[in-house]
Amino acid sequence: MVHKRLLFALLLVSLAASLTAQPKRPDAVWGRQVPAGTIVLDGVLNEAAWAKAESLQIKYGTSLAGDPGSGWVKENGVDSVYDPIDATVKFLIGANNKMYVSVYAKDKSIGGGFWAQFDAMLMNVRDKKNKDANTGIASPYEFFYGWVAEGWADPTLNVGQKHPGFFGWAGGHRDSLCTDANHGDLGIKNKDIWNAATKVYGVQNNDSSANSQDTAWVTEFEFDLARRGYDVAKTGGDIVMYNLAIFDADYRWPVDTNKVRGHRAWLQGPWGNASAYSHLRIFTDPAVGLNSALPAMPYDVTIYDGKDHAAPTVDGKLDENVWKSTPGFTIKYGDNAVRAAYKNTMPFRSGQFQPSVYGVKADVLNPAEAVVKMFFKNDTLYVGVDVKDQVVQYRPEFDRQDGFRFMPKSRSERDAGEKFLMSREIFVRVDTSAKKYSLEGFGPELVADTNANKGSKIVLGLNTGTTIDTLGASADAGYQIEMKINLRALGYAAGRNDGLFWFGGLLLDGDTFGNTLPPYGNRVWFGQEGTWNDGPALAYMDPTMVVAGVKPGDAVVPGEFQLHGAYPNPFNPSTTIEFSLPAASNVKVSVYDMLGRVVSERSIFGLGAGRQAYQFNASTFASGAYIYRVQMLDLRTGEVLSAKVGKMMLTK
Repeated sequence: MVHKRLLFALLLVSLAASLTAQPKRPDAVWGRQVPAGTIVLDGVLNEAAWAKAESLQIKYGTSLAGDPGSGWVKENGVDSVYDPIDATVKFLIGANNKMYVSVYAKDKSIGGGFWAQFDAMLMNVRDKKNKDANTGIASPYEFFYGWVAEGWADPTLNVGQKHPGFFGWAGGHRDSLCTDANHGDLGIKNKDIWNAATKVYGVQNNDSSANSQDTAWVTEFEFDLARRGYDVAKTGGDIVMYNLAIFDADYRWPVDTNKVRGHRAWLQGPWGNASAYSHLRIFTDPAVGLNSALPAMPYDVTIYDGKDHAAPTVDGKLDENVWKSTPGFTIKYGDNAVRAAYKNTMPFRSGQFQPSVYGVKADVLNPAEAVVKMFFKNDTLYVGVDVKDQVVQYRPEFDRQDGFRFMPKSRSERDAGEKFLMSREIFVRVDTSAKKYSLEGFGPELVADTNANKGSKIVLGLNTGTTIDTLGASADAGYQIEMKINLRALGYAAGRNDGLFWFGGLLLDGDTFGNTLPPYGNRVWFGQEGTWNDGPALAYMDPTMVVAGVKPGDAVVPGEFQLHGAYPNPFNPSTTIEFSLPAASNVKVSVYDMLGRVVSERSIFGLGAGRQAYQFNASTFASGAYIYRVQMLDLRTGEVLSAKVGKMMLTK
């Protein structure tokens, strides 16, 4: 019994090391759920629940609000910053499908004025209930709140002591009916869509010496999430897509020419009526209350380690075993089921578009479709794109081109003006039959033989049977794109940094059939359409997830016991656990749930040296994470010679 307890303790230590090695998402937060009626909107934050809420900080001049989309910018006034934005933002979820957001902002000078000369908050909750008719992605929904004294807002908010005004798409008096006819809220009371209350610690619109004691303002918001298409009460909860920008004007009442200034800082995105850069993922689950341990927030994509394979030859042919064994995802124009299967918020940011060609949108006979795969080896990322295209052509117009735009985020380069992480667009497009393909954007620089990105390579290869032309007389067989990217070129330090990797991918497809049928263009994307758009996916280059290598029975005998991982992973309902033995041995495979209970155990006797595999079937198990432990045992004595631990995810 003591021996078993010791082994179990070691298993937990190994499990903890595995889990803690995965970094927390910088673009996400948990919204703990509270009973309805817990929060009273008064701007005081005296409810005990706020002390247990998850929080983020928006601070001018820092990236504390979280990459990749957070940033800051000067709006007007002097260059020196005497009173920078410094705000703490917290999130709670009401059991009645309400979201509560509190903002505590330190501010020595509070007041209103014309554009960017006011204190205000501009927000966007992506509207899952109202998708863009052209792209299929969730539309923005703008909430604007502050002392905005523009003529279209409330010109009186720059004098005296007044509450902030409500603007945006459900603006106006809270008891009035919403007049916005575009989002399904027409005729609903504004306060039933969103509401807020603010407490000012000081005297707004007055910085005179007798009234110079401003210290902070505090706001509590309430949003009805059901009106935006969310259901946080369902089993498993929902993920709210949100961004918040804070405008801060200082020393304008009256104007102090030495200090007057306006600036802005934001959480993931700067605008309300447009979705740009990224969005905050607010994870919710009715099982996650004030005192619950916070579950890990899953990544959108897992990138496997290809360490068990030789590096592929980058020639535009995805024919090596590593490509065949690497999991991928499909992007396809017109296929809603494909997009719905994406993880987290990706179904609502991935979309499609058909532009007009000669003023006409012809029927799409051969829609854009590709399978995208990625794996890493040490500090190199490999990307493979297998494009299924029966009409491969070259056209100079963007809307009719064939190609793939890959948009990874740099981990070190920020926009010069707004300080969010920059995307490095790698555009590989089909060119003339003589040239075959061209690289645009960051592509030519990437493959240049320079210090930072030495060794990077990109090749587009035509599949057998494909001819580049605009005749469409015979069906083509598509093309493949193979990329080798030195992560140093994207600002990564040695060792992949923390392993996080933001990216988007856009597939362009134009089809021309000579004079027999009207031409058309169509494009489809995963995560984001362009480098400035909201929606980059967050992937994790996970060293515990290994691309399945050579198959059992191959004559490869390692020098030590090796665990290669489970494939597929995630899986439903079965997966194959692969390992290599340095000598003939017995093997014991144990599977544990997250409470440490053994849910399956199997002993396998007399396995030979080399690559071996065990198929685990979980058809009777519940969805969730499981830990598996593979022990190598002496053939004669049964002594444990070595043991390895891995993790796998069952998704039903």
